[in-house]
Amino acid sequence: MKSISIASFFALCLAFGGCSAVEERLDCRDICTDYDACLGDVDVQDCVDACEDQNHRDIDDCDACLDSEGMGCIDCSIECADLAF
Repeated sequence: MKSISIASFFALCLAFGGCSAVEERLDCRDICTDYDACLGDVDVQDCVDACEDQNHRDIDDCDACLDSEGMGCIDCSIECADLAF
């Protein structure tokens, strides 16, 4: 079972042009889903598309803040401001 998961991961990496691209897309989906839950009425797909065009470090910083215990989109407004979506 573990080898199937590893093979699936590498297949995704190849399909999306590299593992960092897969991680970035997942981070953007996570960020945009959090913003939709917090603010409401966020078009998650448009948000993901805009997010993916941003600096990888900014995406990581925003995602890390949102994943921190007790932090929400309002608390992370400084870390997520550079994403500008």
